Amino acid sequence: MNKMESFKEADKKALLASTAQQIWASVYSGEAIDKPSLLNRFLLLTFADLKKYHYYYWFLFPALTGTGLTTVNESKRLDNIWSQEQVNGLNQSVDDATRDTELPFFIVHLEDGKPRVAPLSTYDNNPDTIFGFMDPGNTEGVPGWPLRNFLMLLNVKFGLKKAKVISFKYNRKDAAGSTTPLLLDLTLSDFSSFNLDNPPSAVGLEKNHQGKLIPKFLNLASTMDTKQLMENAVDLNLKLMRWRVLPSLDLERVASTKCLILGAGTLGCNLARALMSWGVRNLTFVDSGKVSFSNPVRQTLYTFQDAVDGNYKATAAAAACKAIFPSINATGHVMIIPMPGHPVQEKHEEEHKQILEKLTDLIKEHDVVFLGLDSREARWLPSLLCAVNKKITMNVALGFDTYVVMRHGVPENKLGCYFCNDVMAPRDSLTDRTLDQQCTVTRPGLSFLASSQAVELMVALLHHPDGVAAPAESRGEVGGKGSTELGVCPHQIRGFLTSFDAVLMTGVQYTCCVACSDPILEAYKADPWGFVLSVLNRPDTLEDVSGITKMKEGDADVDVEWDCEEFSDI
Repeated sequence: MNKMESFKEADKKALLASTAQQIWASVYSGEAIDKPSLLNRFLLLTFADLKKYHYYYWFLFPALTGTGLTTVNESKRLDNIWSQEQVNGLNQSVDDATRDTELPFFIVHLEDGKPRVAPLSTYDNNPDTIFGFMDPGNTEGVPGWPLRNFLMLLNVKFGLKKAKVISFKYNRKDAAGSTTPLLLDLTLSDFSSFNLDNPPSAVGLEKNHQGKLIPKFLNLASTMDTKQLMENAVDLNLKLMRWRVLPSLDLERVASTKCLILGAGTLGCNLARALMSWGVRNLTFVDSGKVSFSNPVRQTLYTFQDAVDGNYKATAAAAACKAIFPSINATGHVMIIPMPGHPVQEKHEEEHKQILEKLTDLIKEHDVVFLGLDSREARWLPSLLCAVNKKITMNVALGFDTYVVMRHGVPENKLGCYFCNDVMAPRDSLTDRTLDQQCTVTRPGLSFLASSQAVELMVALLHHPDGVAAPAESRGEVGGKGSTELGVCPHQIRGFLTSFDAVLMTGVQYTCCVACSDPILEAYKADPWGFVLSVLNRPDTLEDVSGITKMKEGDADVDVEWDCEEFSDI
């Protein structure tokens, strides 16, 4: 049952009668002789509260009742009647007969004193025939419920009023380890007055452990590891989307995606929360700052105590993720991002070179890189490294009441990167700033909108057959449905909080881009550290290498003459 109410309201007696009717039909037709397992039909009524790990269940074991009582006249251990050799031979014959096939009920033949198990279809009307059944009952000396239906078959199809039946209990072992069967001498109920239109009644509603006719209850939450409980609960919420809405949703791919978050500020924290909501198991933070007292109210992974202790954001963010979701693999790296226009003294060159190597390794090790850094120049080096390694790069930037979310392009789709609209190199914008310029001035809710859309765009991109090379899409091109299960894969999303609106835009790759153009990539590949060091000390290097300097020089020589008569009507 999918709902507790449905479980409670289910007509148990009607379900029992319906299952019993199927058993009676198989007996009356004789089908149960060739397929004796039909006598063991049962019904299990269940409801599982998967969030709480509470399980409610009720077994219905139909046992049909005839006229008069079935009685056990005598019950003896078989080894008190047969020799031990015969008992062992019977055990071996039962094992052989039931190893590769279902044979819950059978006939036991004695040939020259040696027992042999045979199917019910071999019955030859011999009144001294001994029958046998695999007895699931666990009460000493009391046959299990399947015997009643078996005796009904013997009465209806074989016309027997008495029978000798050997019970093989699954859980009864003697000292030697072999099953000790019981031989039962039985008087059978009479079913001659019943037919298909007038079936016999049935009993079989199982009682609970207190002997009451109510469902049994099992609480597994207390027996499970709490971390595993949470992991299962997180997965369940996501799987419900696949079960109910999107059967093709590839949750395993999303969960296994390794995400690198550069910048553990307001955007970085919200990106991490959204990624955890999607079940992402691997997060890495890079930031060089410490938690300040203004941070915890806006940056959702930090607390007042982090500010008091002066904890580094990168490591504090990783620790917070583990506190929220213990199964996550979250790590933090306290390191700066080398930036154009921020010169490197000779004594610090080796340190910056190691930072470049570390950042390069991190980008190579991850599948998706999120740029949530707080300045334009801080985004340059990661953009370059992501372009070199063709990584999925999600760039998120905030204004006061606007935001941009974009995925960087690759040569295959010719989409631009964050710097493709610029005609000047990034430079030092952080030095000599006043207090109001040092703080991020943005409407508080904006980061939640931008970070959530960045994560949703990443998930959609993971479902696109072309992945990082997916072409740009917009609502107009695909009617709002998109090429993935989750909708379109736009290039850029530009949001405006003043109008509570967002537009999808597409930008092409700029041949003179200072971060992803071919001349820049070739210069970096030829001498990674030498090129980066040159840019850090002299940002104009980017304009020289990319071709922007030459373009500007060419534009300066262009003499534009305006014909005023053409604008006379303006």
